[in-house]
Order: sequence, then structure tokens, then C-alpha cells
Amino acid sequence: MNIIDIGINQMVINNTIKNFINTIHQVCMTDSFVIVLYYDPQEDTDMNNICAYDFNGELLWRIEDQKSFLPPEATEQPYVGMHSRHDDRILVNDWMG
Repeated sequence: MNIIDIGINQMVINNTIKNFINTIHQVCMTDSFVIVLYYDPQEDTDMNNICAYDFNGELLWRIEDQKSFLPPEATEQPYVGMHSRHDDRILVNDWMG
């Protein structure tokens, strides 16, 4: 059984503590990992603000840079929401929707 405890800017996964500079806003769990969305709406400059950890607390991945799939005139924004799907994928949205 995996034990997850979420604080304002700290997450504990099976006794492994992960601290975040910014506030944790949303957490989704799959059978394999924990996905964390974090940001500070007043000060955030981290645009790749979604990451995943395994149940040992090891970082698995950080979401890729948005610039590669945005139109040239678009402004990169931090992610503000996510939704877990049944196929272990997540849908994410930024300030612009």
C-alpha cells in the first residue's frame, strides 16, 4: 500500500519527503506514479510545473517545454489544472485554457 501525504509545499511518499518551492495545487495518482502540479500565481516563472514521482519518491519525469508545440505568437504560461484519464494519461491546461 502506498502512503501519500500532501501539504502546502511538501509531499511525503512512503516516508520520502519531497519539498516544493511553490504551492502544490493538484495531485493525481495512477497505479505506477504520483503526478504533481505546483505553482505560485503571483510569482511563478516555472512553465514546466508538472512532474511525476514513483512510489519510492524518485522523480520520473517533468512535463516537456510548451514552446515546441505552441504557435510562434503564443505566450508560454504555467499549467494550472490537470485531469487524470483512465489510460494513465493526463490532460493539462494553462492560464489560457
